[in-house]
Amino acid sequence: MNHSAFALVALALVLRDASAHACAPAPPPGLTVRVAGEEALIVWDAEHGVEHFVRRAQFDTTAAKFGFLVPTPSTPRLGEVDASIFDTLLRVTAPSVVVRDERTFEPGCLCDSFILRKAGVRAAAEAPVRVLSLQTVAGYDAVVLEADDAAALAKWLADNGYDARASLLEWLTP
Repeated sequence: MNHSAFALVALALVLRDASAHACAPAPPPGLTVRVAGEEALIVWDAEHGVEHFVRRAQFDTTAAKFGFLVPTPSTPRLGEVDASIFDTLLRVTAPSVVVRDERTFEPGCLCDSFILRKAGVRAAAEAPVRVLSLQTVAGYDAVVLEADDAAALAKWLADNGYDARASLLEWLTP
């Protein structure tokens, strides 16, 4: 079932290490989430040294609310943009006519295409999971986390109602 009226908690993880996997859903125990569709726009602002990453995603889920983990190389600033930007982009970049047979494409997270940089080393005395910000973006609750320890992050997810399944812990480990 495709839910358009669900509560999405976007959990952005600020990475300390250069290694990272693509994005991962974190539903409550026993429920499922699948990325049904996704579009992304990346714009580099050379003057200010800022990369803008704009995403529009659709999810098939059995959960009324769920988390979606997004690894980032530094603390992100979250904001909302008019979704019509994707329609405009599609219109201005549309090819004249292309006809060919292709395999079906299963959309997934595009996060693997980014080169992640080391975010810096913090003092060992800091908590292993830190909430850097809480805000609502485009009607969704968003939490920016910084984590040093996969097990501690899995515990944080479990303590906040998300499934701390073994495959998610494996995803968190790098």
